This record gives sequence, structure tokens and C-alpha cells, in this order.
Amino acid sequence: MALRPVLRWLALAVAALALVQAGTAGRRAWGDETSAATDAVAAAPESARRFETEIAPLLARRCLECHDAAAKQGGLDLSQRDAVLAGGESGPAVVPGRPEESLLWQYVSSDQMPKDRPPLSGEEKRSLAAWIAEGAPWTLEVLDAGMASGRWRGGDPWVRRLTVAEYIETVRSATGVEIERDARRLLPRDVRADGFTNTAYSLGVDLGHVEAYAKLARLIAGRMDVLAFAAEHAVDEPLRQKLSGTAAPRLDDEELRRCLLGMASWLWRGPLDDQELAGLFRVALAVRDEGGDTAEVLRFALEAMLQAPRFVYRMEGDQAEGGGRSVPGHVLAS
Repeated sequence: MALRPVLRWLALAVAALALVQAGTAGRRAWGDETSAATDAVAAAPESARRFETEIAPLLARRCLECHDAAAKQGGLDLSQRDAVLAGGESGPAVVPGRPEESLLWQYVSSDQMPKDRPPLSGEEKRSLAAWIAEGAPWTLEVLDAGMASGRWRGGDPWVRRLTVAEYIETVRSATGVEIERDARRLLPRDVRADGFTNTAYSLGVDLGHVEAYAKLARLIAGRMDVLAFAAEHAVDEPLRQKLSGTAAPRLDDEELRRCLLGMASWLWRGPLDDQELAGLFRVALAVRDEGGDTAEVLRFALEAMLQAPRFVYRMEGDQAEGGGRSVPGHVLAS
């Protein structure tokens, strides 16, 4: 079915949706708790304070140059909790509660790592061992070079796009689509800053990125069984059953909203606010009004989700010395 007349309108709707999200991104990313960050950390267990004031700066300063999501030497990324627990080519980097079984501790305690760099001090080693023994709590979404000094200042969070490597992995884990070849062809190369590629000051967004994300969103959505994806992430069983039928179902407005809610909550790693859901619903209605069936409606909405700020951006904040941020549950789980 020809849907060309709606494409221009769709582009405007996606742009409007992006503006709405950009305006609320800082509050959402940290659960409206930025101003209370220091108090939250002060009330946290000692192990959480240790991570934010000692371990995060230590990893940023001594490890991320070789083991962030972009460099990932030996297959090891130490910038995110799930990646640390998964480990690299040799196995899990950290086994919570068991320093002696944690490869990170084994390499550091024997001075094998950091490679070709001075070994960690005795105090740094003791902090690392204590943190692992306490269960290796991880209270920040992503570590980056800006945390190396441990002197973070509370304030407005910085927006950074995903690195090319992070984008490829995010698409793979969120949709199951392998997009590496196309992403490396279409996306501008990451610029390194201070030896790192995953910091806000090296990861701005220009027109080239916007255009590339739009093209990649179309490619990704075109390779997906959109109805199956929507069924997998349906918010309730009746909707899941309806989407799992042999023919594309006709969804009423409420069912369509619930369908969009389930898909976007998965792709954006957390709950939506009313404005975000309304923006997606407008995109879907525009396609439906042009005669699109349910699969086409959801495919266009999926494209909007895949190029939205909540999919391609991450938030960073400058923190106060000795401070940290309280991270909402959906971020810790992502």
C-alpha cells in the first residue's frame, strides 16, 4: 500500500516527539531526584557510597581507556554493570561477593593489569576487594572518563549519543537485528577526547547523525516482524493473543495505545510519560488515516521509537564531590 503522502507529516511528528523528549530527558533519566543526589548517597549503604566515590572513579581512571564499550579489549567492557558481570573472552570480570573468583581482582591484585601502566596502589586494591566482597553494587548507568577525578558536580545532565559500538549492541539486544555493517557505513566515526570515545564532550549530535539514525531506523524496522515484536512486548495477555493471530488485527485506539506503550517501554528502557505516548500515537494515527494496516502503523511507529532521543542518547551528569545520583529501578534493570 502506498503511504508516501504521510511521510512528510511523519517526519514532522518524529521531530516534535524528539523535542518533547529532549525537554523532559533530564528529569526522567534520574527520576526527578537530581537536586537530592547528595542526600540520597549519604543515606545509601557504605558499599554504594564506596562505588560512587572510589570504584567508579578508579575504573574510569585506570580501566576504561582499554575497556569501555568502544575499545573493549579482550571483549571486556567495564563501563556498564551487565557488561562487567558478563565479562570478556576469559569469563566474568566480577563475581559479586567473591573477590577471589573475580578475574578483575585476580589481574589487578597480581599487577597484571592495567597493562603497561603502573599497578594499583594498596589502598586502591583494598577498596576494589571490599567493593566486590560487599556484592559489587553498581548505582550508575554508565561510567565514562568524566568520572575519573571523582569530583562530579550536581547540575543539569549532559546528553551524549551512543557510540557506534554502543548503538550496534543496543540495537542487537533490543531488537535482535544485526546492523553493524550498515551502522559503520552510515554513522560518522566517533571522535576521541582525552583518549576516550564515550564522553558527552566527544559525542555530540550533528545533521549527519540525525540522517543516519533515520536511515538505520528504516532498515531495522524493515528487517523485523513488527507484529511478533509487538506481541512479545504487549502489556497484557489479551493484546498479546490478538497480535499473535495469523492475520494482522485491527486495533481500536486504546489497544493501539497499549501496543505502542509496550514496544516503547522496552526500546526506551523504562516507562513513558503522557506526552511521549501521545507523540507516538499521533504518528500511528497518521499512518492509519492514510490507509495503513496494523503492521504498517506499527512499523512507522517503530521507526519513530528507534530514532528518538531515548533510544540513541544517554544522560551524564557532573556530580558534587563525594556525591552521586539516585538511579530509578528501571535504569538499574536495563
